[in-house]
Parts: sequence; structure tokens; C-alpha cells
Amino acid sequence: MKKIYLIITCVLLSGTFFTQIFSDNFDSYTVGQGLVSQNPTDWDTWTPSTPNEDVLISNTNSASPSNALYFSSNLPNGGPEDIILRYASVYTSGTFTLDMNILVESGKGAYFNMQETWVVAQVWAIDCFMLDNGTLELSSGGITYLTSNYPTGTWFNLRMEIDLTANNWELFIDNSSKGSFSNTTNSIGILDFYPTNSAANGGNDISGFYVDDVSYDHTPDSNLCLDPTRLDFSNITNNSADISWISTETAWNLEWGTSGFTQGTGNLVPSTSTTNYTLTNLDSNTVYDVYVQSDCGNAVTSSWIGSTFTTLNTAVNINNIYSIEEFKLFPNPTNGTTYIDITNNDNKNISLTILDINGKIISARDYHFNGTMKLPIFVNNLEKGIYIVKLSIGESVQQQKLIVQ
Repeated sequence: MKKIYLIITCVLLSGTFFTQIFSDNFDSYTVGQGLVSQNPTDWDTWTPSTPNEDVLISNTNSASPSNALYFSSNLPNGGPEDIILRYASVYTSGTFTLDMNILVESGKGAYFNMQETWVVAQVWAIDCFMLDNGTLELSSGGITYLTSNYPTGTWFNLRMEIDLTANNWELFIDNSSKGSFSNTTNSIGILDFYPTNSAANGGNDISGFYVDDVSYDHTPDSNLCLDPTRLDFSNITNNSADISWISTETAWNLEWGTSGFTQGTGNLVPSTSTTNYTLTNLDSNTVYDVYVQSDCGNAVTSSWIGSTFTTLNTAVNINNIYSIEEFKLFPNPTNGTTYIDITNNDNKNISLTILDINGKIISARDYHFNGTMKLPIFVNNLEKGIYIVKLSIGESVQQQKLIVQ
């Protein structure tokens, strides 16, 4: 099976917890073709849309029948293969487990890392070097946290159990603990595989390794009141808007007002029990700020998360919607998921809006990141037709037609 997503909600005497699981054993992919080209939803290249960074599916060797990934390089700096898996969230608390099977060819090395956030090349949370002499090193930012050994020339299981709440990172090889440590970067958002065995790190500049059965899971801290996520807006008109968010808690507080209002002075909607709400009696062509927090009772609340939307003009000028500037939107036409490559090097606010042919806002969402990211647009729930994708980065606004088949 290519991938498995499992959502589990369990209730214990001590409270409620939620576990997200991702697993990929690579068995349903076509041998000899790239992983990212066959599954761009879950996997990506370090540099977006760079085919030579993709890794090929191999059936030469595998931990579980019949496919695996094979990485190889004899370049001093490694590469060019370089693939990433963005986790379902940027995890900063709770318990995270990463599990995989690895075979490092005799006389060669292997490497993977985890990035601090969803944006690559900013902060490396952890580097895992597997040298050709059987030495394994976990390090980051010039700090070596743990040194151990691993079996060369044969398959072994590598597991990392990370208690992010307590900042305790533990390494297991074939279910045997090799030690634990605290990490100065206690946040993870991306898993990255890259073939390198640099002499500068004690290797011989030759890398060759197989990876199979990659999985991760995350259990939030049951003592925390978890923040809501993905605050979205839809069905925006000149005087109303629908708000929705994702959360595993059971009650939330909502506060809203015109943009720039001071929290505590806005319109408060206390203890709503659904993850959606409709704002009405709004002014047209007006920017509104909206904040949501989880309310866990007994005066325990999460942090507020916020976002912004703008109501429509009373009369929409359709000609303005067709002022198209080019940016990369692919694939287009589409009937499932399309993507936008965005580079934001100045920490500018990013807003992505989908409009129908009449100028009605179907969905709107803000993003906050610095660097380059490939953002997905899911169109499965849209009817066939022509839509407008509006991308705002700071003061720059670009629009392009999107055809849904």
C-alpha cells in the first residue's frame, strides 16, 4: 500500500487525546519512476518542481516486499536527490515518533534531517549522519547530541521518540535505546532525505542507502488546551462571511472586529460548541480581524489564533477580476489538487483567495512563512468551471484563471 492515514480519537479517564499517523511503504508506486512525481501530495523535492532531486522507486532491495527508496551519491557535497515530507503540522509539544527501516550499503554512508518548520533551509532541528564505518551521529547547529553505532550492509529499524513537551529526544536502533538528549531546537516540521557522506563529517564522500516503511505519529499533550488550526473564511459577501477552524477540543471563544482592533474590545462570541460560525451585518469593502481560542473549562484556554478577511464591494466589478498577471499554477486544468510555487523572502503577509466567475469569494486563507513553499489548492469540492485564483504578497496582487474539470 502506498500510504495510510489514520485518525484516532480516544477518551481516557485522564482526558482526550488525538493521534495522527502517516505511513508509506512505497509498494504501490511504479519501479524506476520518481516518488514525488507519483505522489506530490505527500512528498516534495527540497527545491520545488525540481525533477532531478526526485528519488527513484527501487525493487532491488526492500525491508518489506517489494519496493523501497534508493539514494546514491559520490559527490563531495552529496545529492542531487533531495526529497522532503512535510508533517501534518509543525509540532512543538506532545509526543512525536518517527520510524523507518534503513539499509546502508557496506563502505557507504547515509543521511537525513528534520527541519524546524514547514520552510526548508532555515533551521535544521536535527541531523542524522550514518558514516561508512558504522558510526551514527545526531547533531544540530554544531552540537553533537548523541553518538552510537548502527549495523552496516543489512536492514535495521531506526526509531526516534521525541517528547516535545519535556524536550527529551531518544534514539532506538532495532528497538534498543541508544540514548536520549535535550535539543536546543525543540520543534519539527519536515523530514528530509539526502544522500551525503561528506569527508568533512568523517565520511568517505560515498553515499548509498535504501529506505523503507517510513511512518510517524503524534500524540498531543493531554494536559494542554490545544490551539485551533487552519482558520478559514468562505462564502464572503458584502455583509457576511462564514468562518471555520480545525480543533480537537469541544468549545471555543471567538472575537472579531474591524482590522486593527485591540483584543478585549471586539465582538466576543463566548463558548461556541461548533467549529464554524457566520458573521452577519458587516460593512462592505471592509477588512475584519477574527480570533479563535479553545476553551477547555475551569479558566483553561489555548492561545488565540487570528486571521483577516475583506468583505466584497456592494457592486463587484467583474472586469477587475480578469486583470490577470502570470504566476505558476499547476496543473491547470485540474480535477483534484493544483499547486502554487511561492517565494517570500521579506516576511510579507500572503493571502490566497478563490473566486467564482461572478466574483464571489469561495475561500480565503492567509499564510505566514519566509522562504519558498509549494502551496496546495484542493478543488475536489468545487463544481466544474472557471475560477479565479488571487494571490496577494504584501502590496503585490496577482490573479489567474483556474479551470476545474
